[in-house]
Amino acid sequence: MDAVSILSLACITVTIISFTAGMPDFIIILKRKHTGSTPFLPFLMGFITNIGCLLYGMLKWDFTILVVNSVGSVLHVFYVLVYLSYSSNKLFGASVLFNNDMYWSQLPLEQFTIATLLMVGLYLYLVHVVVDPRRVESLLGLATCVLILFANVSPMAELR
Repeated sequence: MDAVSILSLACITVTIISFTAGMPDFIIILKRKHTGSTPFLPFLMGFITNIGCLLYGMLKWDFTILVVNSVGSVLHVFYVLVYLSYSSNKLFGASVLFNNDMYWSQLPLEQFTIATLLMVGLYLYLVHVVVDPRRVESLLGLATCVLILFANVSPMAELR
């Protein structure tokens, strides 16, 4: 086994372990059968970044990226589905427009819908507007890096 294979295996292992960081909150939600004060944003950002990185891995056809983000996507789909199913604030509202305290909706279904629409919009832009495959790869790589940055700082949104 060469050094690159060992490093790849180590990255896969460490990254998949890091995806389980939401597991304690996930288990609490399952036990209580409600989300309580558990924030949705870290779960949502994990879901979005994994999907973005999975698409990037498919473009690059990189085994490490594909394996890690396939596992991460499945795990975060479960996190998001369980959160949405136990959330008491599921309905759409005008919280984005009329809430003076926050600019980002506090309704998980709204957050999920907005984020999904943004990701679909990015995907459609990259597939139908940008024609150069290297440019698509570059832009998707940049977008996923920015998303990962937001995912890593998303727990700080709860500090206020």
